[in-house]
Amino acid sequence: MKDTIKTFSTPYGELAIDTVADAKMAAVFGRGEYHQQDTVELLSELITGESIFVDGGAHIGTITIPLARRAGRTIAYEADAYTCSILRQNVDRNGVTVDIREKGIGATAGRGEMLSVREGNAGAHSLSVGAGGVEVVTLDEDLETFDVLKLDVEGMELSVLRGAERVIREARPTILFEVNISQLRSHAASLSAISSFFRVAKYRLYLPLRLEGVLGVGRVSNLSIIGLSMYPGAYIFHTHSSVFDILALPEEKQPLSPVFSVWRTMVHILSENMRNKIGRVQKYFV
Repeated sequence: MKDTIKTFSTPYGELAIDTVADAKMAAVFGRGEYHQQDTVELLSELITGESIFVDGGAHIGTITIPLARRAGRTIAYEADAYTCSILRQNVDRNGVTVDIREKGIGATAGRGEMLSVREGNAGAHSLSVGAGGVEVVTLDEDLETFDVLKLDVEGMELSVLRGAERVIREARPTILFEVNISQLRSHAASLSAISSFFRVAKYRLYLPLRLEGVLGVGRVSNLSIIGLSMYPGAYIFHTHSSVFDILALPEEKQPLSPVFSVWRTMVHILSENMRNKIGRVQKYFV
């Protein structure tokens, strides 16, 4: 094991992490916090003992492992060989059953290559499809069905969804996916294209958020406006953006979490944006 690997004790078990390759996540664990705690809580409400849960872009297992304890079956895709080796160690260490597939996922089957996007954040590695040593599959070809899908694939979310159109049409799974505006753009995708995909599939979109300490979901009427409001620099000037999650539910399903109105969701986004900007200005002058 590399000298940079450290094991952290968390509420969901012990997790090994490369403190150099994943310095950002290691810092979160070092503060006694759990990476993507809200995501784990939200998905836990949506998964039952009968669910087939697919983690697309599983990384080292921070989402995979807690949810494997709830789901009837868990399948984890991780294309990066080194990261996948840590994922296997963490799964074994915590005694959960996970079908780990060292593959990339996309719109079509083929080959690909892993590219480093940001130092100190191995979870931000991106897959370049076309040629390389990574096998790339579609979810439609690799799986018969699934009930819940989580996607964190650094801008390839739309490609993966297009490669899962059959399952989405037949099984109507719940989908939680990460949005990174700059990474979407690098893969020739956009928020409007994602909105169009889900509109045709007859899904509704929600923004997970906390209001007054309550974890719920806000109604999304226009995903592009959400992206513009949260990260105007990335949306307009193509600067680097942070990420946010979107929950997609079939129109015939209702969220289990509290649902906030479009208006209340937008007020929350704009007030948080303003608060963060004021905080940065204050740090500059202090």
